[in-house]
Amino acid sequence: MKFRIYLFWAIFLLSSQLHGSSFNDKPDFSTSEMHQSPRNVIHNHLYYLQKGSSYNVSKAARSFRNRNEKTREELAIKLKQVYDGKGITLEPIDVPNDKNFIDTISGSYVYYVKGLKPRVYVEKVDGKWYYSEASEAEILQLHREVYPFGSDFFMNVLPISSNKKILSLGLWQWSGIALLLIAAFLAYHLFTLIFRLVIKKVGDYQVGKDILQPIHIRRFSKAFSLFVSFAILKTFIPALRLNPDFSSYVVKFIDVFVDFFLLWAIWRGLELLLDYLEKHAKNTPSTLDNQLVNGMNKLLKLLFIIAAIILGFRKVGVEIVTILAGLSISGLAVALAAQDVIRNLLGSINIFVDQPFQIGDFIEADNKTIQGTVEEVGLRSTRIRSVRDTIITAPNGKLSEMTVHNLGLRVFRLFKAEIHFDYNVPVDTLQQMMEDVKIAVKTNILIKENSLETVISELTTQGVMVTFSFFYRIPKGSKEILQKHEVFMYILKACENCGIKPVISN
Repeated sequence: MKFRIYLFWAIFLLSSQLHGSSFNDKPDFSTSEMHQSPRNVIHNHLYYLQKGSSYNVSKAARSFRNRNEKTREELAIKLKQVYDGKGITLEPIDVPNDKNFIDTISGSYVYYVKGLKPRVYVEKVDGKWYYSEASEAEILQLHREVYPFGSDFFMNVLPISSNKKILSLGLWQWSGIALLLIAAFLAYHLFTLIFRLVIKKVGDYQVGKDILQPIHIRRFSKAFSLFVSFAILKTFIPALRLNPDFSSYVVKFIDVFVDFFLLWAIWRGLELLLDYLEKHAKNTPSTLDNQLVNGMNKLLKLLFIIAAIILGFRKVGVEIVTILAGLSISGLAVALAAQDVIRNLLGSINIFVDQPFQIGDFIEADNKTIQGTVEEVGLRSTRIRSVRDTIITAPNGKLSEMTVHNLGLRVFRLFKAEIHFDYNVPVDTLQQMMEDVKIAVKTNILIKENSLETVISELTTQGVMVTFSFFYRIPKGSKEILQKHEVFMYILKACENCGIKPVISN
């Protein structure tokens, strides 16, 4: 894949050199007219810095107002290199030729250069147009941004022109392109190897041996290495001083690739992180940790897609905010929808942080209209299996504000049974039956200390009411109904042994 990418750039470099440059015709104005309009100033600057016989730094520097001639020449050269490095092509028809041109926004005699607004502009001073003094510091800063790490060194040592050209490129430029492609290709393989070894070693030492999956380490290393290799191309391509028309395309495309591979590397890195978190979550007692990892996975995928879309629009000069602002009704609908999304997202965060329940807990909420076992906690809603075996979907924003009774967190359950016996049953027999039940419960059931009560609680028309009550603990994995079944069996067995029968209520 990487070989096809680099081959594509080589073909693109070859085919794009057939374009011409702007402001390449000799100015049709005299020296005295050079400062009469923004177009004349820019034309003079760019024409005399073209490769060929017209190259004359001293004449190009006259477009600047600085008193020091050496400084003017340096500014002229660096600004031209900024134009070429950023791929900015200026067309004469786009630059005003009016000597009294006024910028409509600022209301001043200024013209902001396309692609460098508001940092570089031409202004009218004492009736003459020059590159502004305020732009001089910006030009030096822009030059450092376009040619980082001293990459402009190559422009100063390589020849300005050459008699030997192939497809309008000098031999030294073709050599530079070949060297850059080879360097990027080698950097890809070198950094892939280095990153794989470093991540593996650090992962084994900090996280645990063989915890991080090799496939995720390899994917991240490849993605980040592609980012590094294209960053190398972006850094040193401007130093080749290619055709401005061609350079504008190259810079934009490389910028897109650099940003894309950076996003891709971030995504692969998040996959690596999520892989570790997923394995860590499986070793924790909380079942919500697994849901949190799944939720983070979905959220990060969504954020990655949104970031890629925004990046794509920005690269073509379109701002998402501007689009939404222009669609007033749609923008309002999006804002209202986003409000609900944010509310549910915050509710999800509250649930994950507070952990009022976990997967598998039986909960009651909203006056028991929500009642069932929690099956899934997502970023927007929680799914609950009801007692009727249906799925209840509760928005997390609302659920986090409700009073939730987590029956799954009960340490002890209350058992209470009221049973009637005929008045003909002897009191001693009744007392013996109650003692037999006590012994059976204490022996076989995990109960809360001092909670067991077996008493005659009431005398009714149906007979003597005996109440059995206590708090009991259910062993993990057992069902509450089975524990109740055992207690009722103890009661019936004690009644059978004592020769008495409960009275059935009418």
